[in-house]
Order: sequence, then structure tokens, then C-alpha cells
Amino acid sequence: MIASGIEACPWGLSGYGFDHYIAETPGNAVLALARFWADNAGAVAAVEEQYPGHCHRVRYEDLVADPEQTASALFEFLGVAPAPGITSTCFSGERERFGPGDYKIWRTSKITGDSVGRGWSVPAGMIAPLILNRINELAGKLGYVPVDDAWGASGPPADLRLAAAVPEPSAAAENPAAAENLAAGEPAADGDRVLRQAASTAEWRSGLGPSLRAALDSVTADLRARWVPHEAETFVAVAAPGRSGEETEYWQVDLKAGAVTPAGREAQDKSDWDVVASWRKIISRDLNLNVALRSCQLRYCDESDSGAVTADTRLSILAALLGIGVW
Repeated sequence: MIASGIEACPWGLSGYGFDHYIAETPGNAVLALARFWADNAGAVAAVEEQYPGHCHRVRYEDLVADPEQTASALFEFLGVAPAPGITSTCFSGERERFGPGDYKIWRTSKITGDSVGRGWSVPAGMIAPLILNRINELAGKLGYVPVDDAWGASGPPADLRLAAAVPEPSAAAENPAAAENLAAGEPAADGDRVLRQAASTAEWRSGLGPSLRAALDSVTADLRARWVPHEAETFVAVAAPGRSGEETEYWQVDLKAGAVTPAGREAQDKSDWDVVASWRKIISRDLNLNVALRSCQLRYCDESDSGAVTADTRLSILAALLGIGVW
């Protein structure tokens, strides 16, 4: 909702009931929208608690994942006749364009789940602790994962709904050949090879793995000299899904060994630092790396109080590897 609100009002929050909230925290749109959501979701949840038999909960994620079934259950609750095909026929006529509606639906022709999870890039650290606690209390009641320190610091979970959690596919599921090998009794100890096989089918999806690998293969001595004292570090570059249905990619970069290998979420626990982004636009130079960093479309993470100079140096290493100008 925060990501959607900022998209709807890119030059300043106004309309949709946002004005009062941004007036109280004019320098923090994230906090303003977080308070807006907490107040409105809290009011809805309070009514549901008071009148449970008269309420039927519909979550956005449920609706876009299975619109026909969700609509059918709603009609049944209301005691009205079912309307098969409602989720396509509702787009067949002209819509009202005045009043407090969402302008983003005026040129929409179908229900899609592509927007689910994009709030993962929202910097949760900008939400005041009291409001964040309130949000997480509501999230628990409504069946969502909490917004905690891990928010946006890795790949997003396969499903943000607690009640409908979907486990991430295994490496074998990603690669049919690997699945056949495992079914035939391939030793589990060869898991690294299976992971590499699986990654080989997916590594071109973001372009991140091949780009980093090619760069490390051609690093000059002069460039390595600039990396001191970080030349022996390991970092994980996380390619967050760019669209619905894609999996998160994890690439472990060992600067000392000059190696780039596919990894899993656990690699972040042992790395010196990580970078998380949806990389296509950055790699293709359609999005400036520092703009991506400032807008939280790219996130730098480390576990220490390393400071701005260290962070800038590490990001310069990343920029150099990706062939992005450093001056």
C-alpha cells in the first residue's frame, strides 16, 4: 500500500485521504502512509472483531491470486447468485472517473498479481517504532509476515501471507534434469552440482551472474589495488524477482578467489556485505546505480557499523564489476 501510494502521488502525497497524514510528517512519506494504513486497517479489523458473523475478509493477495474463487465466496456470504466470469466482465464496460476512485484502474483490462510484494523495497526503517509495532500487530491478525529487520534485506518470501505460505521451489524443481538424477538415487552430497545446474537455467533471467563472472575474469591489477582492504571479502548479490512468478537469485562473489557461484539465502549469513536489487535496469544502464540506492530499489546491507566510507568503497567495487562509471 505504501509503494502504491507513492506511485499514485510521486510529487507529494495528496488526495485519497493522505493529506492529513503527510501534513503531520512532511519529510517522511513512508511514515505518513504507514500511519494511514494502520488507522484504516485498524478500523476495519475492529469492526470485524465486534461483528464477526457479519464480516467476510478479502485480502488483496487472495483476490488477485484466485479472483473467481474469491468473488464466488464473497457472493455466497452476501447471499446473492454466483456470477461466473465476473472477473473478466467487470472490465467490459466504461468506468466512473469522478470521485475518490483509483485512477490506475481506468486503463486496466485484467486482474493481475504483478504488484504483490513490491512493498519489499519500502525502507521500513523510516517507520517509527510505535507505528511499526501497531502495523505488526495488525499484520499478525490479518495473516501476514511481520515487517522486521529482515524486510528488504534479502529476497522476498514466496508468499507474504502466513495462512497461505508457499515454500520456495527446490533446486531440483527448477531443473527437470536434476530432479531426474535425484529420483534415480543421485547422492545428496552432490547438492552443490545440482544447485549449479539449476542456476544455469535461471542465471540469464536477471543477467547478474554472467555479468559479475565476466567482470571478475577480466579484473586488472590496478583495479584490484583499489579494493584494499576489501580484497579478501565475500559478498552476496541478490537478484530480487522483477515480476510475478520469478524466483530470487543469490550470487556469492569471492573477491580473493575471483569466483562467482550460485548460492542460497544462507550465504548471506556468512558474507561480509550484500546488495539486493531487481537488476535488469541497473545492468542495462536504464537506472543509475546511485539513484537506485537512494530510492531503495537497490539496498546495501552489512552487519557491522562500517560507516559511509566503507559502504561507498564496496559499492564502487560493485560498480566497477558491472562496468558502471566510478570517479
